[in-house]
Amino acid sequence: MNQEFGTSGRLRAEMARARIGHELAATSLSLTRRELRRAGTTAYYSALLTRRIIRISQEALPEGPGFEDQMSVLFRGSEAPRANVVKASAPVALLEQSADAARLKSQLAIQAMAWFWTRVPSSNSAPSRIPSLWWHCGSPAQL
Repeated sequence: MNQEFGTSGRLRAEMARARIGHELAATSLSLTRRELRRAGTTAYYSALLTRRIIRISQEALPEGPGFEDQMSVLFRGSEAPRANVVKASAPVALLEQSADAARLKSQLAIQAMAWFWTRVPSSNSAPSRIPSLWWHCGSPAQL
């Protein structure tokens, strides 16, 4: 390690350390901004995807109970075994469960988006470059 003797040598060493610290801070800031952008983008697309899954599940769900009811009627008339009734009810339960899970994931994604968009923006932050979640997805009440 070099030891600086004299005032001018110490000042130059401190200045060099300060410059290196400044460069490290700038690099850390750019990495943090990139990570925040990725987190915001991930939450945005997650909200869009879960919204689509909810819509598909809700479209498919009304068809399930009708088939389950038909199998129950056939079972009561001794035309179908109990296993068929159970098999008919399993997809309905699975669709309901996946719709509930998608709703929860959507709420989490919307909360992440709310955090991302409501933080105090800097002069060149990412939210101004990413389209608003509410414009594409609607409000959380619509989910």
